[in-house]
Amino acid sequence: MSETIDDTSALDARSGGAPVPGAVVLWSIARPVCVPFACAGGALEIGRDELHDAGLADPRVSRSHLRLTRTAAGWRCVDRGSRNGTWVDGARCEGAVERGPALIVRVGHTLLITVDDVRPFAAPAVQERDDRVAGPALRAVLARLEAFAKGGARTCSCRAPAGRARSSRRRRFTAPAPARGGRW
Repeated sequence: MSETIDDTSALDARSGGAPVPGAVVLWSIARPVCVPFACAGGALEIGRDELHDAGLADPRVSRSHLRLTRTAAGWRCVDRGSRNGTWVDGARCEGAVERGPALIVRVGHTLLITVDDVRPFAAPAVQERDDRVAGPALRAVLARLEAFAKGGARTCSCRAPAGRARSSRRRRFTAPAPARGGRW
């Protein structure tokens, strides 16, 4: 094959179009993740196989654990008779729970949130480095700062509250700049 084929993923937010509702797994088995699941036909079934296929093998999740449905008022979560239960916004889900605009759901050792559009979360996953977790948005900011610094900028003003976020941006800006000794 001599030609590159375009990736036309339905989750590509840059393609425009209607939002794709669904859920995003943020934490699974003691590690941060960013795995979007799109609703097909307005509903989403999550169980052991769906998580396993996404690389999230949580043995505490039942084969058919829960069903999420997008409603006019928000989201409806139904526990499908799971062994270990489903927790919605910190309370055990007995049967069905309907709320809006978003739900925080725990199944087994997996935490997910419902979102109106999963496409922005289809970017490269969460990365964990140097005791810092960076999702797609933070990585984009850090990449811009690094490019700005490599372009020869001598100063950069970051308006943010004091703390780790601001210091990590400062390190990203100053790291690629030439040292006084002449080396990078």
